[in-house]
Amino acid sequence: MTNIEITIVQPENYIYSLTFAEVMESLAYGFQALGYHIYLTRNHVSMDIPTVVLGANLLSPDTLSQLPAHTIIYNLEQVNGNSPWITPAWVSTVKGKILWDYSLQNIKYWNRQELPAHYVPIGYAPPLSRINRNIYKDIDVVFYGSINKRRTLVLEALKQHNLTVASLTGVYGTARDNVIARSKLALNIHFYVPNIFEIVRASYLVANHVPVLSERNADTYVASAWEELAYWSPYDMLVDRCLELLRESDLENLSHGQFDSFALQRIEPILNHAMHETLL
Repeated sequence: MTNIEITIVQPENYIYSLTFAEVMESLAYGFQALGYHIYLTRNHVSMDIPTVVLGANLLSPDTLSQLPAHTIIYNLEQVNGNSPWITPAWVSTVKGKILWDYSLQNIKYWNRQELPAHYVPIGYAPPLSRINRNIYKDIDVVFYGSINKRRTLVLEALKQHNLTVASLTGVYGTARDNVIARSKLALNIHFYVPNIFEIVRASYLVANHVPVLSERNADTYVASAWEELAYWSPYDMLVDRCLELLRESDLENLSHGQFDSFALQRIEPILNHAMHETLL
């Protein structure tokens, strides 16, 4: 049996690394299904077996440079020349490591940096479908993520229409899931623009039969596999689109079809291809 480690980089008192928890779970499920023995860790990279690192953008270039060549950096951040995480020094130390990325848009950036990267999209893992949606939903719209002005403006505008809006920041696991369970619609708003559609967040929602409305502007990148899995609106029409969807009597039933489509994008073949392409 082949061994593999999956680790999350989590600096002290930095709760936001838990954003990667569901990705870690899906990877663990996929690798185990493929016959791997899994080690799940925090802030640890094995010198002996391959380690998939989630949150490597939080590592300093000095730390990155000390990681073994069989380290797999799985990038789940949007990257561009203005990224606060992906600096030229960071990029230079990733060279020589194995780089996976969830977005084809990011792959283009890595190619411009002459850094070979492998496309490893977010896939479906059955253990992530765990939120009980068969309860009374007293929340109209749920949003979770960091807050800034452009997000706050939309959320406050929704409240002006007498909607019940739940906004969660730094809330993960069961506490977050309990709010999602009570929500009719999940809203995804970009933190900054231009933006790549936030698949990591949306995939967990769709895996739990939650309808997702996402901001999508002319410069928003959306993977083709996600075209039919969410509802879309430009930023300045998000409030109206929310109201329209909440009036849709079949909204909950339609989410089941979106789930069925996402469930076909299984994590096992994605990982099997990635491992054969990069390590085997």
